[in-house]
Amino acid sequence: MGKNIGIKLCDYLKGQLGEQYSGLRGKINFSFTYGKEEKKLKEKMNRNVQECDKENKVCRCSLYEIQDSRLDDENRVYGCWTFQGEVPNEAREAWGYLGDLLVRTLSDKFKDLLYLEEAEKEIGTESSKEDDAGKQKAVVRHFVGDLLDEKWLMDCYTKEVLQECRFPERKLLAHISAQLYEKRPLKAKLYFSDKPLKEVALEIDKIKKDEEERAVSYIKLETGGEDAASKMPEYELNMDNLRTIRKLLEMPGERYGFLAVRDGDKYRMEGLIHNDVIEEKSYIQFEGYMRWCAVSKGNEVLQYKDGNYNVPKTTQDNDKEGWKGDIENPKNQEAFKNFSCDMETIKDVIEILIKSSQHGTSIIFMDDALLEEEVKRLWEFKRAYRVEEFFMIHSVEAVKGIAGIDGALIADFKGYCHAAGAILDGEMISAGRSDRGARYNSIANYVSWVLKKWEKEKGEKYFCFAAIISEDEMVNLIFPKRDGS
Repeated sequence: MGKNIGIKLCDYLKGQLGEQYSGLRGKINFSFTYGKEEKKLKEKMNRNVQECDKENKVCRCSLYEIQDSRLDDENRVYGCWTFQGEVPNEAREAWGYLGDLLVRTLSDKFKDLLYLEEAEKEIGTESSKEDDAGKQKAVVRHFVGDLLDEKWLMDCYTKEVLQECRFPERKLLAHISAQLYEKRPLKAKLYFSDKPLKEVALEIDKIKKDEEERAVSYIKLETGGEDAASKMPEYELNMDNLRTIRKLLEMPGERYGFLAVRDGDKYRMEGLIHNDVIEEKSYIQFEGYMRWCAVSKGNEVLQYKDGNYNVPKTTQDNDKEGWKGDIENPKNQEAFKNFSCDMETIKDVIEILIKSSQHGTSIIFMDDALLEEEVKRLWEFKRAYRVEEFFMIHSVEAVKGIAGIDGALIADFKGYCHAAGAILDGEMISAGRSDRGARYNSIANYVSWVLKKWEKEKGEKYFCFAAIISEDEMVNLIFPKRDGS
């Protein structure tokens, strides 16, 4: 009955989220507090928030009434879930939305301290028996499974951001981003406001652009009078007006955005507004075909790309230098210690691939013993082109050429290439990420499967990892997941 209840679950959540969402930027913590005096809990919650603000941390709390049926008289007390994130400044807004969602979900799940206590018992249970293990998984899945389901969490997060920012529904935004104008993809800002265009522009008629040229602060669409909404229904932001909307969004250019005015649950296109004169810093930035991001208070909080949503700035996926930190991660360094790895050469190879590949590529680094077995297997099954090994650092032009073909490169830990165009296979043993494409998921599965396969067959320890370089020069490092890791 002690006050330590909740600690084990919070530690479990912290560990599982870090494992599930590999590459999280910053540190996250959960805590749970309960007591009979709501006032004291509120004071403690406010202190936590104030301390986090001083330290430039994100803090989100959920204080609610909770039942304690562990006692015969079923007392009601108060509980408080707290989420803290020590993250880069540009990620604070996104982490705020995420934190709100996490603590609210925990409050909805744990309406009774008894549930929390029972969940912690199962989390702390270690058993080799399959039935016990299955029971444990079922209990944990019931209480916190949603939080560890990327698809569920991302869906809820997307709804939360769009509702809180009062943006249009995701379906409409996705369809707008898919519209072409004279075969050109859409690149424009779309602002939203409750005020008419003239009020949003702060009644500034002219702004200085440079020494010799001035630019107008806004350009209003002529709508035919005061009852514009009824006279010009084609200016309404909806699925019936996609072609008109796309054409209008061709107007802004780089220095302007288009303003849509909210009218209840509807939006009306009003005109162009200069980026320097609008106070509202929440908008949708269209970035090409099927690509857009939601910006709140000047920070990206939601990204949409090719049908997938993600939380920007929260993982190393969004940091072009983040992969270097992954290599230097102590956990990964520990794995490298058992093998002869020239880390500086590996970094140089990845840098060469970043500069050489126009459409993205991937490379698998393997220890010598694993490489010998796997390259031979792939080659014999005609799933890779075996090449005479060459040092990639001294062969930049050759690298540029072979990196352009479909399939992955395979190299050793000293920077020598042994195969190209590798089509990676293997039994599905690793859960994929719904927000990533086929190449990412197949490689993530492969690096885990190939170790399991050869270690089982040979009874020896091997090691490998992959680097995926995207077209926009983002790098993702993927390390294998072993049983129990």
